[in-house]
Amino acid sequence: MNYAIGIDIGGTKIALGLVSSDGQVLSKTSLSTDLSLHPSDMVDKIAEAANRLLSDEGLQQADLKGIGIGAPGPLNTKLGQISEPPNLPNWWNFPIIHSFKRHFQLPIVLENDATAAALAEKWNGAAKAV
Repeated sequence: MNYAIGIDIGGTKIALGLVSSDGQVLSKTSLSTDLSLHPSDMVDKIAEAANRLLSDEGLQQADLKGIGIGAPGPLNTKLGQISEPPNLPNWWNFPIIHSFKRHFQLPIVLENDATAAALAEKWNGAAKAV
């Protein structure tokens, strides 16, 4: 079976979930967004939490197909950057994909958080039949 990690970055909370290829949430966790930290230091904390999710399920990074990151816009998905999020002022123009690649050598996708939520509803939620 294939697995992925989803990460939702918000102004007060960062949520992480480990999901199977059939959309089942195996485990999840969250941590507070610490705006006093540099974004790369927050990414270090997020990566630690993601690795804990894996180890708690007896999995390793090699079991992952990829990571999806939902973040507030605007985004520059070509450059893998969070551009100017109003609720994350110290994250402006932060190269989030590059920062996560320091921890995970696998495909990482950056998407607007509202778009990611809508896609999740379409694929696995109340809007599945729509």
